[in-house]
Amino acid sequence: MKKRLVRIGLSLLVTVLIIAAVSWVIRPVQQLDMAYNPINWQTKIGSAFLQRGVVTLSETDLTHLLKQTIRTSARFRDVPITGAAVTLEPNRFLADFNLQKGIWAVGLEMEGTVHLQDRTLQIVPIGYKIGRIPVSPETFQRVLSFLGMENRIPLTFRLDSYVPSQVWLEQLKIEKKTTGSDLAAPVAPLAQYVRQRLQQTVVFLSAADRNPKVRFIQPRK
Repeated sequence: MKKRLVRIGLSLLVTVLIIAAVSWVIRPVQQLDMAYNPINWQTKIGSAFLQRGVVTLSETDLTHLLKQTIRTSARFRDVPITGAAVTLEPNRFLADFNLQKGIWAVGLEMEGTVHLQDRTLQIVPIGYKIGRIPVSPETFQRVLSFLGMENRIPLTFRLDSYVPSQVWLEQLKIEKKTTGSDLAAPVAPLAQYVRQRLQQTVVFLSAADRNPKVRFIQPRK
């Protein structure tokens, strides 16, 4: 009887240690939240005329855009995301997520490249982490399935609701910048004229050249 109790006790201890170890490994590297402020696109696009047609978005702006996509889309309404953040690094776009599933606090990191197609920012994943550990796409998908997030990681961000239809955006690349970490979206060359209309403080743009470029600008390391 005593040996049986010892075996049960050891089994419980091992189970607790395994759960604690797994919990430590998969927990978020940093604590994130879902608070966000909508981007003032009117101001940013208006300032493009003072910056040679470049609309600049910081990492913070991109984080707010990611959170807004999650918070306002019915697709993510029941997804247990408790925090999110975007980081730009040389040639890399990183999206971090905090999730809570029962007793499990999970950190997910997705590394990807970014493309622009049909006025939509598209993230193409090339690497994954769960907590601190790099994992295969298959393992990542199994974890998403367990969390109820299968095929529901936000990978696309439509700009139609933000950028006036008169502004054309093409191409993406990551560059270095001496200070700050920004996403710069040149809409230049702009029109031969700019028609401003004081209606709801909206600035209307016209473009003679429909081949402007979008650049991701990254701080110099």
